[in-house]
Amino acid sequence: MSGAHLADERAMPLFVYQRPRETAELERHPSLRPHASYLRHFDGSVERVRTTDPAAADAFVVPVNLVHWQFSQKHPDPCRYIESLPFLGRRLHVVMGTGDFGQRERSQWESTAEGRAYPSRYEWLDACFGILGFEWKTGL
Repeated sequence: MSGAHLADERAMPLFVYQRPRETAELERHPSLRPHASYLRHFDGSVERVRTTDPAAADAFVVPVNLVHWQFSQKHPDPCRYIESLPFLGRRLHVVMGTGDFGQRERSQWESTAEGRAYPSRYEWLDACFGILGFEWKTGL
C-alpha cells in the first residue's frame, strides 16, 4: 500500500461553508492581500477531503481569516456570519487567524493605541473553534 493511498484512507472529511458576502471587500485591504492568498490556498488544499454532507464531516471549515475582520473598521467582527452557520455546535469548527497576536487572550506585545485593529476579543470564539495560525502559543 502506497503512502499516498494510506493518507487518503485517513483523510478527515471536512464540510466547508460558503464564504461570507463581505469577503471580497475585506480582502482588498492592501496590507492584507498576502493573508487573502493563504485562505485561497487553504481552500484548494482541502478540496480532496471536502464533503457536501454535514453528517459525514469530522470538522467544519469556516472560510474566514480573522485578520481581515480585525483590520476592518466597517466589519470588525464576523459574529453575524458565525451565528448564521447552520451546523454550529456540531463538532469542531475551524477558522484561520494569520495575524500576529493571540485570538483567545491578550498578548504582552499587543498594541493599545487608539484606533488599533481588534480592540476587543471575539466573544463567540470559544473552545468549539480551532484556529489555523502561523504561530503557536497557548493564547492562540
